[in-house]
This record gives sequence, structure tokens and C-alpha cells, in this order.
Amino acid sequence: SEHGSALQFSILVHRDDVASTKSFIKDQFESSEQQFVKIDGGNAGNLTVNIEKISINAGIDQGVNPRTLSDFVTWLESTESKVIEYGFSNSSLEEVFLRLTEGDVEEENCQDDNSEQYDVCCTGCSTSCIQCCLAGPCKCCCCPTRMLSDEDYLAGIEEQAIGRIDDGEIASFKPILSTRRQIISLLRFAFIRNWSGGRSIGGWIFHALLLAVLCLFGVFGALDVPYGDTVAAFMVIPTLLWSLCLVNFSSQIYGDRTMNQFYLMKAQGMLKRPFIFVMAFYPFIVMLIFGILAAISWYITPMFRDTVVCPVRDECVGSSYSCERTCYDWDWMPGDAPKGGKQRISFWEDSFDGTPVELYAVNNAGTFSQLFIAVLCFSLTMPGAVMTSVGIPGHKFATVLLSLSVIVASVAGAILYIVYAIDQLYSEEESNLCLWSFCNTTIANFKNDTIGDLGPEFLNCIKAEIGGLTHYCIPPVASILPQIGFFQLLAMTFTSHIKLVSHPPNYVEEKLIPTLGDAVTCNGDVCHIPVTGLIYTQNLGFMILGAVLLALIGYLMVSVVLFPEGPILSIKGRFARTWFLLKYMCGRSKIPSAEQMLDQDAATMERLEEVVREEQEVDTIITPFLKNNTHVVSGITGQEELKQSLASIDHSILPRDDLPPILTHKLRKVYPGVGGLPAKVALASLDLHVPKGQVLGLLGKNGAGKSTALKILALAHEATTGIGLVAGYDVSSEQLQVFERLGTCPQFDIVWQRLSVRNHLEFFASLKGLPMNIVKQIAFSLAQAVGLGAPSVYNRHAGALSGGMRRRLSIAISLIGAPHALLLDEPSTGLDPSTRNSIWDLVNSFATPERAIIITTHNMEEADTLSTRIAIVARGHLKMIGTQQHLKDKFGSGYRLQLNLTKSTKENQEKAMQFVRLNLHEEAELQAKQAKTLHVSLPKNLDLRRVFNSLYSNKALSEGCINQFLLSQSSLEDVFLSLGD
Repeated sequence: SEHGSALQFSILVHRDDVASTKSFIKDQFESSEQQFVKIDGGNAGNLTVNIEKISINAGIDQGVNPRTLSDFVTWLESTESKVIEYGFSNSSLEEVFLRLTEGDVEEENCQDDNSEQYDVCCTGCSTSCIQCCLAGPCKCCCCPTRMLSDEDYLAGIEEQAIGRIDDGEIASFKPILSTRRQIISLLRFAFIRNWSGGRSIGGWIFHALLLAVLCLFGVFGALDVPYGDTVAAFMVIPTLLWSLCLVNFSSQIYGDRTMNQFYLMKAQGMLKRPFIFVMAFYPFIVMLIFGILAAISWYITPMFRDTVVCPVRDECVGSSYSCERTCYDWDWMPGDAPKGGKQRISFWEDSFDGTPVELYAVNNAGTFSQLFIAVLCFSLTMPGAVMTSVGIPGHKFATVLLSLSVIVASVAGAILYIVYAIDQLYSEEESNLCLWSFCNTTIANFKNDTIGDLGPEFLNCIKAEIGGLTHYCIPPVASILPQIGFFQLLAMTFTSHIKLVSHPPNYVEEKLIPTLGDAVTCNGDVCHIPVTGLIYTQNLGFMILGAVLLALIGYLMVSVVLFPEGPILSIKGRFARTWFLLKYMCGRSKIPSAEQMLDQDAATMERLEEVVREEQEVDTIITPFLKNNTHVVSGITGQEELKQSLASIDHSILPRDDLPPILTHKLRKVYPGVGGLPAKVALASLDLHVPKGQVLGLLGKNGAGKSTALKILALAHEATTGIGLVAGYDVSSEQLQVFERLGTCPQFDIVWQRLSVRNHLEFFASLKGLPMNIVKQIAFSLAQAVGLGAPSVYNRHAGALSGGMRRRLSIAISLIGAPHALLLDEPSTGLDPSTRNSIWDLVNSFATPERAIIITTHNMEEADTLSTRIAIVARGHLKMIGTQQHLKDKFGSGYRLQLNLTKSTKENQEKAMQFVRLNLHEEAELQAKQAKTLHVSLPKNLDLRRVFNSLYSNKALSEGCINQFLLSQSSLEDVFLSLGD
């Protein structure tokens, strides 16, 4: 009584009569009484009139006179008022809570400690206050907020600069889904998510470890560069390191898909083309940048330095290869350039300055350009590989399977290398050796001809002489697989050059190299092998071809798995209907039809006229646009309900703008049985329509099917049969168009744990195509509207939010972009009354004439406050539908009166009941009594004017011993309970 309203009226009028009704209500009260009358409500048609004080003693007490109150009730019941329905109640405990906590801000408590404190900055956050807080603990320091950090302080200043947009204006911003805008939004989101803030530490560490391992390989791998065959086989290590990036990219997609974040992005209007572009461009550019950094880091290791040839020792001159190997082993240390024993070119004979020439050669690493081309080409394969991998189901399973596939593919190059090495080693016929393709009968010519006839073939034969050619024997077509192609290009990069050394020392550069011709490329005494360049180019071509094929396969995979469109969905729908029909015909007892369900429930549930009327209205709307599916159901006799549920829509003649924004026709969902159990029918046959400007409260017990219905309309689940339309588009075959016009708040929150509230709202606002110049304003305004606007909360990671805060974030996301149809599945779960009321105000601002809203809830007050119509479902069926007042009048038990007496004696209780029966209604019944409190039920035919005059009179205290009272109509909860199951 002290903090609540004396009386509260809930009034329903037509949307067009809201303004005039507010004015008429004011006119019903005297000027001195109007200060005690408050009228709340938006433009949706639901008004709340709070009578804050009643004047019991006229001329003495301030407030509304009971006679005026009686006249107001008379006006409400008259045709002059244009009031469709009305109800009333005394203030609730919730209203008292809201009054007492008004102005409180949800903040973190200031933590006191034992150190010195200063009583400063209790009312504002000036610069000096912030400095004080940073210098040491302050007693107040902008309390009741926590001590602000520099980041929070700057965020607060920025938000003040951003400003706030009114709720009504937020609801007016229409989405403009643009490919260019979404590409920018998705790219920015990807880089923020992976490379900024503390959340990116794991990614930085992962790539740093790859670089470190690669550098170590470059240091110790220099050991085998001179002996090309060995180092070629070990190219499996960098191939695996680069390929692990694919797992990093794809596992994030698997996580988004499993945790429904990908669905959330689609539900917020994410288009196919921007997603595919970003899915291709982001892995490519990240892979390319990482590849360039890795290539530079690798290139500066000893592995890429020119080979240092061991000096000729007296004991080694003319001796075997093992002596040279010993020289190599003893002279090399990690960090030095590759050193290797030179190999004598046995077929070459010549003299220089009268001295017989001894020609030696050793393998030498290639150029940075070759390494860069390999990295670039492998980066080009990454988009197709990422898109192709989306077909693997699950998250952990998909990540493990992809990791194993990457390992196998990376090792495949080394396996092929070993296979061809063994084949070359044990081949009995020289004609089968691929090595002969490098240098065959021309060796004899080099022995006999003059030096002037030398050319590219001469270097090819030297390469064949010193070895390191096994990987060149692998067919280039194998490079279609990216890992094998990358393995081949890297191996060829390290074996594509040779270093020539001679005795006398000047022979190579002064005489031999000038005679090789222009077709040979040499840098000093290091020359490129012509044949290796040709094979390198062939492998490069096949690798690019593999990248193109992967991209095409990936595009098809994304189109089928993530973004199924018209033809795919149509085929899928036909298959589903056919499969359902076969299951029905072959196992009728396990999959009951909708009619069978109705027959089973007939004994316990009567089909009310309101439900029949709703079904007829839906049939009237949808029937003209149904296709003739006689070919589908020609084998069924009777079962008209089943035939209608298998019908489909002719989209070409749908008047989309004229249809209700939300409509279901024979909507049915059957979950298959597990372990031999019968199938579970979640929705039997739901016919429902929500016209423009209407808010439908969908009520039902747990498992009744209300969330299933919303999930089908929100495309989170697929209907078994039946039709669902959102904004005139079919949820079964026009998903992209539905997502463009849909706003949904699912039952369970879908957020990125390591992204802030700000990141979420700004991303989805830009994804929806809202004006770029006000994206930050809209995001901040929505955060303020749902109670997440404080700097410490707005910049907090979603994973650090409480359950109620995450719920508010989900609601804010669903409201972005002013959707045509809004689906809110238990939106206020876990919210305190103050926050819940602000959420209700925000939802009410979206209840505009061009929009339809469905709300599911277990909170009857929420349904009563927000809804213009109530639908109750039970066991998958629509059980009742109508306005709140209609349901209360038809199924309610009348009025409930709670009396608080002056004393708890039996005599006072009898006096109170006698007063009630004499002055209110003779059929009043005492339901319960607890000390001074009596609970009385009153019938529906109650004269409210008589009630108000009696209860607000002095006789209530003197004759009835009544100190205080609470009077209310039957609540929606009473209706819900009276309808039973």
C-alpha cells in the first residue's frame, strides 16, 4: 500500500484509437485527481492506467474519489469508450519492487580493503577522480560503480560522444542486405575475432610455434641439402606445418556450426555470396601472410645458403665418396651453411691452361622466388579446402577427422617418394628408370664432342650424375592434391640448382659456364637445372588445377550443406514428404496421423469453437495457393488431414505483402523413435496465423510443442510435413528470403564467449546493412535499452556475463534491423523485474502495424502484458486461442479478493465475510484464511461500482474490520490451469 498503486487497469483498444482513448481517460477524472492517474502504453493498443491513490474521506484525503472510480468503470463498459476489453488488479509485489529500486544501476560493488581510502568522487567521474582511482583505492570513486580502468574511462567518454537513439527510432531502421557491406562486416569480424585482444593469444602462439619449428628445421635440415634425395623426403615437415593452418581455419567453422553461431548469423540475414567470398578470401590472405613470413624466416636459415664444398685433402684426392662424407660430417655444425663433399663428374674430360680439369658438382638450394611461388600456390588451395571440409559433421569429430586427413595427405608425398625410390633402385631395366629422361645417350657425346657444343642437356646430365632426382619421378598429376603438390614444389626448390667446382679453381666461371649458352641460367658457379624448371612448372599447373577443382567442390558443398536454396530445398522437401508417406503406410501404429491424435484426445480435449474458427481462417488464407499433390497421396484413401499436411505452396502466385507475416498450415514435426520406441509427435497439426500489428503469446506446458513451432519458423528445425510462412516466404524452400525478414531470440543464448557485447551488436548491426554512420549508435542504444550500456558491461566478454545479461544480449541481437516477423522464445527468463519491464517496453516499441510477433513464455504476466492475443498449445495441438479478456471471461473463475483484517480473531473474520456478502456479493466464498488474511472468491457477475464504493468507504473498517484489501480478476494463469493438459 505504501509503495504500490491503489488500483491498476489493463485496457485493450484498437491501435487507431490509442491516442483518443488516452485523452478520454484523462477527461474521466477531475483536474485535482489527474495527478494520481498515470497512463502507460505504446501504440500497440495495450494501455495501463495506474490509480496511485484513492481518497476514502472526501474533502480530507487526497486521491481519486471512489465515486469517480465507479463512473470510470461505467465509462469503460459503455460503447462510447471504444474499449474492447479491460481488467484490473491492485498493485503487485513486483510493482513495489520496481518502485523501491527505481534509479538503481546494476553495477559491480566497490571493494574496500585495509589500505587508506579517500571519500571523493561520489557523484561524478571527473579526470581527477579517475587519476585518484588509478593512484590508489578511493572510498567512493564514482560509486556505486567499480573503480574504472583507463579502458573503461575512455569507453565511457566514447559512448557519451556516440549518443543514444530512442527505442522507436531503433525499430524503424530497415535492413539493407548488401553483398559489399556484408563482406566488409564479415572480414572485419573475422580479423577482430582472431587477431585482436586477449582472445587472439592462442592464435598468435599457434602460428609462432609453427614458425619456430620451421626455423629449427631450416637450421638442422641444412645437413642434407648437398645430398638432395634426403632433404627432399624431409619436405613432409614444412608441408605438415603449413597444412595445420587448414585445421585451425576449419575448426572455427565447425565450432560456429555446432554452437549455432552460424545459424545465428544466417538468421540475422547473412547472405551466401558474402559468406563464400570471406570464407575464401580470409583463409587465403591469412595463409599468404603467414606463408610469406614463414618463407622469409626459413630462407634466412642455413638451409638456403650456398653450399660450401669441402676442401680437397691429400688423403681424399681421388678416393671414394665416403671420404668426402667424412669431411662433410666433421666440418659442419648447426648454424653454418650447408657443407658437402663434392662428387666427381666422371664423364667430363678437359684441360685449362695446360692442366687436366677435374670437375665436381654438389646440390644447392633454389631461390626465394621459387619458395614464394610454392607458398602462393598453396595459399590458393586453402579456400577450396576450407569450404570442402564443411561437409564433415560435428565439431570435435570433424576436427579430429580433418587433422588425421591433413596428416595423411602431408605424409602422402613422402610415401610416394619412398615408393618411387624403391622402384628406381630395384628396376631391372634401364628403360624403366625415370632418371634416364634427364640424361641418356648424350653422355657419350659429351665425352667426345668439343666444349662448344654444350647446352642445357649438359647440366641435366650433371644433375643425373650427382643424384637428388627421385621426387622428379613422381607423376605431376599427383600434385592435384594440395599437400603432395606443395611437397613436390618445396622438394624441387631445394634440388633445382647445382654448384660446380673445378680444379683448377677458375675453370668453371672462366671457361665452362660461358660455353653453356643463353638457355642456361647461372649465378657465379651456381646454375639452375633446365629440366627441373620444366617439371616444376608441370607440378605447379596441376596444383593450380587442384585448387580450382577444390574451390568448385567447396562451393557446391557450401551451397548444399550451409546455404541450400530453392531447387535443393524443393528436392529435399519432396523426399521428406515421400519418406514420411512411406513410413506412415508401412508403420501406422508407430507414427499416428494428426487425425488419429485428434481421435485419441477427443475424450479429454474438446475442440473449441475458437480453434475451429482459427483453422478455418488459415484454410481460407492458404487454400487458393496450394498445389495439387494428388500424385503424392493418390495411394491413400480417407485421411484428409494427412493429405492436407502433405500439400505444398505454389510460390509463383503468393501475394506475399498481403499475407499475415506469420502463418502455419497443418504444421507437423515428428522426431524418429530411438531403440525401437515409437516416434515422438512434437507438433501434430498446427494451424495459426499472426496478422500484422499483432503480438501472439504462445503458451503451453513443457513439451507442448511451442518451442518446436518457433524453431521450425526460425529454420532451426525442419518440419516433417505442413507449411510455414514468414513474411510470405516458405520456410521449407525460401530460407534466404525468410532470414532476411526474420528476427529470432532462441530459447538458449547463442553468443561468442570471447567477444564483447559491443562486438556482437556492432557486428550484427553492420551485417543487417544498417547505415554505417549510425551502427555504433544503434549498437550502444540497444545495449542501453536492455541494460548492458554501462562501460564495464558493454566492453565485457559475453562469456563473463551472467545468465540474465546474456539473455538481454540475445534479445538485443534479435531486435536489430526491424524484422518483419519477430520470434521470442521465453525472452525474459532469468531477468529481474526491473530489467524485464525495460525489455517489455523495448518489445512494445517493436509492436508496429507492419510487424508480427510471437512470444513463448511461462510467465503469465508477461503474456498478459505484451500480447494482443493468446494461443495455448497442448500435446502438439492448438487448444485455445483468443484475447486475454476473452479467455478470462470464458475460463476464469471471476474475481479474487484478499482482505487484511485489523485483528486475527474469529469474530473479525466473521464480520469481514458478513460485510462482503452484504455489500459486494451474496455468493462470496471464503477460500482460505491465514492469521489476519482472508482469501475470498467472487463470481463473475460482480457490480464493480458497488465494490469500489463499499471497499473504499469508512464502513469497511468499522463494520467489516477490513484494514486493507487486494482485488483482481482471474489471471491468465487461472485460465491456463483451468484448461488443464
